[in-house]
Amino acid sequence: MLSTDKQILLLSLVLVLIVGCSNRQTFTRNQLAPKQKAEITQKYPSALQQYYIALAEEGDRNAVLNYMKIGKKAYTLNYLDNAEEAFDKATFGIEQIYGYDQKAADVRSLWIEEGAKSFKGEPYERAMAFFYRGLLYLEAEDYDNARASFKSGQLQDAFAEEEQNRCDFALLMFMEGWCSAISGDFTLAEKSFKETKSHRQEFVPPEDHNTLILVESGTSPRKVADGPGHSELKFRRGRGFEEQTVQVSVNGQKAEKMLPLESIYWQAVSRGGRAVDKIVGGKAKFRSSTAQVGNVTADIGSTAVLVSPLFDSAGNAAAIGGAIGLVGVTSMAIAQNSRPHADTRYWDSLPDTIHVFTAKLEPDAYNLKFEFLDKDGKILPDKTVEKTVTKHAEKGLFVWIPSPSL
Repeated sequence: MLSTDKQILLLSLVLVLIVGCSNRQTFTRNQLAPKQKAEITQKYPSALQQYYIALAEEGDRNAVLNYMKIGKKAYTLNYLDNAEEAFDKATFGIEQIYGYDQKAADVRSLWIEEGAKSFKGEPYERAMAFFYRGLLYLEAEDYDNARASFKSGQLQDAFAEEEQNRCDFALLMFMEGWCSAISGDFTLAEKSFKETKSHRQEFVPPEDHNTLILVESGTSPRKVADGPGHSELKFRRGRGFEEQTVQVSVNGQKAEKMLPLESIYWQAVSRGGRAVDKIVGGKAKFRSSTAQVGNVTADIGSTAVLVSPLFDSAGNAAAIGGAIGLVGVTSMAIAQNSRPHADTRYWDSLPDTIHVFTAKLEPDAYNLKFEFLDKDGKILPDKTVEKTVTKHAEKGLFVWIPSPSL
């Protein structure tokens, strides 16, 4: 049997190993061989190559985030096949958070630093991935899959780590209703539009409209780390844009103001309609409770050393007290080394606001002019966008305009 001194030494070594294993993880980018980069260059359009290179270099940890960025950029540049593939993979990766494999467990784990987990995004980012996938289905006039995608986005908005909150993503409710209406299911459309209006009183349900225009403005909400140990996640509004509202004119007719149906910034800072001051992940809570337990245990260890002369075997009592104290110090060390840094990775190509306009147009060619206005209602001439579209017989018309500030 090992002597008391050797037992304490063995215990000390084990505890030191535990602390060493709890250090913050570091990450390196994969170094691509020239052949790998050449394959990307040959396979993808030049404007998308840097995004695919980032995907390959950053690996699985940032795969969902990079697919989000690829999808949005490809959609903006009208590379619809690339956009569809990217958003298919992004939404598939998002859905793995509900799985039972090790990767899903890691995402939910309290023992892995937030920034070390595979990126799945905040609820608003996950919802927007399904939103853009739905738009691509809408472009293809696949209204059933588009509606299902918008519904999935609402589920993402309602999902929270510890509870189910109600969804307040009015844009997704409206889009679900639009798909129902355009495919002739007016009962479902009425239900969705009613839900939309319950969140946006200024919304007027479209009647017999066949044209939908969506215009984005502004830049993405930003994530920042704050608080003790940078463990608190906070959101800031996007920077570098002036536009606040949008107006549209059709074939030179008087411009009409578009409805700012959804604030992506609001979606970032709210859960189920309730404002959020900060988000503190499970690790921040873990760190607080572990540190508290560590302090209490350390005090008990010190007391055991002090009272050891009262025991028959003073040496053993002192050794036991020292061991308990070491456990307490180790607990505090684990709490310190857990580094509960908030995950500040974010989808930086999202807009600030999405504006909606619907109308009934006869089959014909139309010139659409979009003017962006600042907070004082002044037109920003360098932001004006014009687009010529054709409304075909027996088909709905859908137009999407990305933010001029992105």
